[in-house]
Amino acid sequence: MDEAGVFHPISRIADERLAELFAREVLADLVRKELLSPEWAERILSWRHTGFSVHSRVRANTKPEAERVGKYMIRTVLSLERLSFLEPEGKVGYR
Repeated sequence: MDEAGVFHPISRIADERLAELFAREVLADLVRKELLSPEWAERILSWRHTGFSVHSRVRANTKPEAERVGKYMIRTVLSLERLSFLEPEGKVGYR
């Protein structure tokens, strides 16, 4: 969407390429914020499975569909309330 609020569709990008671009941007941002070293960013990018993925086949055609997809996207993967530090073992537990 541009400054005037006009939506301009782009041609389809392969999910694998989009995931790579997304990973590079996120990792570069973490490096800029000094939350990740450049060496670790490169190491992560060299992994076969970086943990980044993109799925662009789902399309929202109505506002309720868009809201459903949006709610799914911001849903947390796990509950922080269910995490605990198991001090004797030096591990993190999830219940």
